[in-house]
Amino acid sequence: MYVHSITEFIETLRAQEDLESYDKKFLDDIATTFLEHDGLTSLDSTQIEFLVEIFNRRWNNIKDTPKDYTLCDDFINRVWAKLAEELASELRISFISVLIPSIKNRIDPITFTKLPSNYTELQQLYLSHDNSTIHSLNNLVTRFKEGNYSTYGDIRKVKPRALSPLEMSRIRAKVTGLPIVCDSQCYTNFWSFVTDRVFPLWQKEGELPSMVSSLSDVVQSYYENDLNTSDGVYRFRKDLITWSENLLCYPLKEVNHLYGISITISPFSSRYLAEILSDALLVNPILIGESIKAIAIWLALRDPSLIIRTPALQATYFELRVGPGFGAREFLEGIKTLFGNDDKRFERELTALMVSVQEKIQSTEEQFVIDPSDLQRLKIIYGQRWEIIRGGVLDYTQTQTGSNSNWIRLAQLLAGAGYLSYNYYLFLMPSIRREFEPISLETISRYPLSHYILSESGRDLIFLGTCAAADGRLFNFNQASPSELTTLERNRILCADGRYLNLLDKRCPEDPPISIRTVNAIKRVLDDCLYARDEAQKLASEYALLEFYPFLRQISEDEKQRLYAQKINYRGAVYSFKNIMEEIEKGECITAHLRCLVRLVVDYLPDAKFSLQVESKVPLAEIRKYSARKVLREYEDIDVQEVKTRLLIILFSLLTHEFDYLPLTGWKISACGRSNTVPKHVEPIFRLIAPLVTKNFKGVSAQRLRHIYGQIVEGVIKPTLEDNGWNSWFTLFEGTKAWMNSILSGTLFKNIHWYEPATFLYAFLPLTRTNSLKNSIEDFLDYVVQIHIHSENMDWQRLEVNFRFAQIIKNAETPYKTQILDLLAATKLPKDQRLLSHLCMDLLIHRLATLGASICESSARFFGYTHRYSPEIYRGIKTKLEKLVGETESSLGEMLPILHRSLHCLAENTLAYERIVSYWQTMTSQMVKRMPIEGDVMGKQYVSVLA
Repeated sequence: MYVHSITEFIETLRAQEDLESYDKKFLDDIATTFLEHDGLTSLDSTQIEFLVEIFNRRWNNIKDTPKDYTLCDDFINRVWAKLAEELASELRISFISVLIPSIKNRIDPITFTKLPSNYTELQQLYLSHDNSTIHSLNNLVTRFKEGNYSTYGDIRKVKPRALSPLEMSRIRAKVTGLPIVCDSQCYTNFWSFVTDRVFPLWQKEGELPSMVSSLSDVVQSYYENDLNTSDGVYRFRKDLITWSENLLCYPLKEVNHLYGISITISPFSSRYLAEILSDALLVNPILIGESIKAIAIWLALRDPSLIIRTPALQATYFELRVGPGFGAREFLEGIKTLFGNDDKRFERELTALMVSVQEKIQSTEEQFVIDPSDLQRLKIIYGQRWEIIRGGVLDYTQTQTGSNSNWIRLAQLLAGAGYLSYNYYLFLMPSIRREFEPISLETISRYPLSHYILSESGRDLIFLGTCAAADGRLFNFNQASPSELTTLERNRILCADGRYLNLLDKRCPEDPPISIRTVNAIKRVLDDCLYARDEAQKLASEYALLEFYPFLRQISEDEKQRLYAQKINYRGAVYSFKNIMEEIEKGECITAHLRCLVRLVVDYLPDAKFSLQVESKVPLAEIRKYSARKVLREYEDIDVQEVKTRLLIILFSLLTHEFDYLPLTGWKISACGRSNTVPKHVEPIFRLIAPLVTKNFKGVSAQRLRHIYGQIVEGVIKPTLEDNGWNSWFTLFEGTKAWMNSILSGTLFKNIHWYEPATFLYAFLPLTRTNSLKNSIEDFLDYVVQIHIHSENMDWQRLEVNFRFAQIIKNAETPYKTQILDLLAATKLPKDQRLLSHLCMDLLIHRLATLGASICESSARFFGYTHRYSPEIYRGIKTKLEKLVGETESSLGEMLPILHRSLHCLAENTLAYERIVSYWQTMTSQMVKRMPIEGDVMGKQYVSVLA
């Protein structure tokens, strides 16, 4: 950029006759700096900085005036804009950053779209309340037409807020604007649209904010300052802007409801409060005197303690009989309203007080002034009443209607007239010890009674607005060390203003789970933002962070609350996500705070892989070592037994499934006496599950189980399937992908041959008596029972039994295999916690009865003896044993001794007895003291021959 460009700029502007004085001064300063230089000389950095400062000074002069760039498109502004574009090109920045140097944003906070890059579109922008953010009016119009009556302070704000009076005034100042069509109705500009369509809706929604009484401070400022001077106007507008800044901290619907209040100016006209407030910042305040007076009347009628101290309103207050217009006669009328059905106990005192006031009115020349002695008597009555109603249904904080409304209103009238302290709550409730709310430091009467609850001691008013602002923490902040609300105090919230009832529902876990989508969004920000090295990376980092804010705005309110409640333990300090984001929004040490979020991601996904910059700069090994292993929201409600079953099935499948893999790339895994070779992609899954099963899940919490299952799915399977790299393409076979997808879809858990031990017994036990499969399945069922007898760990039993069954099915012929699997598929277990024990006992009884039903007979063949099965003896033994164990509902372990003691009674010959003893010792590992079978010579001889 050359000096001749500056020379042309000066000459062009000096040719204008309507140049403002400040522009003349700026041109003189520029001329002094540049005219002595050759036109072909390039501008140095000092000269460019000087020009940028000139632009800054000019903006401060024209902001919120008719010459404001966002309002005025005249020739002079265009010349300045052209110079700004040339400077911006030289500096490689946005021309708005030169034209309005205080502007910090380059994209619109509502839609995250780029701001205009040329001057002709500036008139469709408006300046935010903070004077450093600029917004697109078109985007605001679209948002309002969609029914979202809010904006965002800047791009880093997640929570929407109401428009401020200052922003409204800046929008109203636009003489021209795009017409708005809504429901076939055309409006000339945005302001006519909100006045006709939006403000009436705000009246019907929401409630007045708790700080509405502070509006009286704005009205007081209007009358206190000399509005004929620029200093007076400045002070009044400053007070209004300060008040509106506090107002914007309140819930959106409450602020909009206040804006939508209709203020009656005269019997024939009314205006919305938003119109009056924006007028105060847009036109000469003297011109809105009637509107301000109307606000004062509205405040006094709503709460007669809110009286503006000014002679200008004295006549008005006399007409309303409030403030200076409240005298002895009005006092007498007020006392009369205190008589009621629920207050008959004070009728005598009130009657005596009325007589006293009446006498003074008739006997004194000054009939208007209230006698101090009468006030003292009324104070005593109020005190006595408070002691009776304190903490009860008629407590002023719980009930403001009925007879209470009269007692409250008289106190307000006396406070407004100056007979009581402005803080009239102390008159209503003498036991209260504090005049100020401890957090806001406002007098307690600033907030409505319904926004307080009485402490259990009866000495403090607890402002629920503070609890709401503290993320719903129910504390009494009146004490030096805040304490949690007692049960009684919590119950009193039920009688407070309805907007605080949700405080009782906010007892969410200290660190509630968040979704995988949220965790991945945080991880993307960290990968793109942390440790950006060059300018390109820094620019990408900035946009990555900005992209995170739309995500925060779009997630559900419940998910947002969960996210903001996250606790992050990083290097000995505990942070919350909310605190971290607040610091990032301020621009405070962004890198340091983003490092804390690495810990949050690792707490959910310990094996998550980050970008190279993050992996090399952040001590991830240490962070992973101390991961909190939190449960993702998608897995927090899975039944713990279901999680165990899924983990067992996955391990079972890992050890039995035949995976495909390249030669020399397989990983050998071993557990539970079994081994298999698997691809490297699934080996991490085995590492997560095997230690749990080896320890029989002992000491493993439900949260830990859910975390591990979530880690398998979200930390191993999904990243593997989403990996499009060359290595994955070459080594990950379709069969392995299908196996992983079966876990995601749940088909693995439905289609695999995995059954409960009780299912085998329930399905196969009837076959041991009649079916041709008897001999094939008796050994397997014996194994099922044997496992159950020798181990109390059901999870290990399930795994072992299914391993044995898998081997049987693998070696079985097709017809047999099909018959068995169809039978199992059709089996439905009854709901009985002792079912497995009973089935095991049924099998033992059946097997013992079968062995005991063997009879030896003489024969000419095979050493002279043979044996046969006796159904009669079988039924007799079975009935006998069933009767013995049927007398108890105990577990299998308690029923086994009963059978053990009965073994010698089960056989009628030595051969059968030996078989019973051998079977029993095999099944239970219990030695049996053999007892001779009297008279069984044949059986003994047969046994000796076999020996």
